[in-house]
Amino acid sequence: RKLGLAPALSRAVATELGLTEPTAIQKAAIPVIVGAPGDDAPTPTPTATAIEAYTGSGKTLAFLLPILSSLEASSSSGKDDSGGGGVRALVVVPGAEL
Repeated sequence: RKLGLAPALSRAVATELGLTEPTAIQKAAIPVIVGAPGDDAPTPTPTATAIEAYTGSGKTLAFLLPILSSLEASSSSGKDDSGGGGVRALVVVPGAEL
């Protein structure tokens, strides 16, 4: 299923991690975070995202895969929107969760 992730990242997740089917929260969140075209996904990419779901539902990958995909896209294209370094993403989670 198309989530809008970089193709190399999607292949790596499937082959290296054995994750071939996204969880429900990943199906809902990843296209929105990456701004992939779809019925529910806005374009452009949001600057802030909040996800609420049960422990073990796949929230961590729902946040991290779009970040990694964005980093992959910017490094392979030679474009760096960060201005030469600095913070590219910030994920805030409750301490007891992780």
